[in-house]
Amino acid sequence: MRGQGGRRGLAEAAPLLALLLLLAALEGASSHPVQRPVVGDLGGSVSLQVSVPPGTEVARIEWDFQPGSGQALVIAEFTPGQWERPNPEDRFGPRLEKADETTLRIQALAKEDSGVYTAHVRYRTAEVQEHVFLLQVSDESGPGGTWMLHLLWLFAIPMPCFVICIWKRCKKFEKYGMKVFEKVKKSKNGDVCPQPTQMETLSGQESNLGNPPQSHSL
Repeated sequence: MRGQGGRRGLAEAAPLLALLLLLAALEGASSHPVQRPVVGDLGGSVSLQVSVPPGTEVARIEWDFQPGSGQALVIAEFTPGQWERPNPEDRFGPRLEKADETTLRIQALAKEDSGVYTAHVRYRTAEVQEHVFLLQVSDESGPGGTWMLHLLWLFAIPMPCFVICIWKRCKKFEKYGMKVFEKVKKSKNGDVCPQPTQMETLSGQESNLGNPPQSHSL
């Protein structure tokens, strides 16, 4: 079991390690890239925002996406007041939107959206700066979904004990009822004088409590 868990952990960490290696390669290729890790929930949304220095004007932002293995694809281009999708039929489809002039929003996140997103920012001064976002999409219904398993164990463990306890009590009352039946049967045959059972005695006591003795005046 421990070996399987270790192999599963390595398998889940492999895409993240590949992305980290890719980031290291990007850092060596660019002079001063700005890197930022981002974590998104499966089915949720994330916003990738470029931090622009104050007093600077952006002329164009080109967004590209590169998965753990594969080539980088241009997915969006921002210009003041408008934006374009070079290939609206790509895997993102209508899930991409321009939140503002420097923010790309991805909706309905899927596991395949994990990867490196690079914003190539071109300023009016012709200066170009790269902002790199490492997106990791996590599935809350995996490890976080173990609460259902815990709830199942909470009911599965005591339930058999409860059923066994009820079954034993039923068997006990069944034996007691058989004994009473045998006594009544013998009394009808004249073998023994019928004696009041414990339940009959208690029933008589309850009836006496419900009907207190009445006082008679002389």
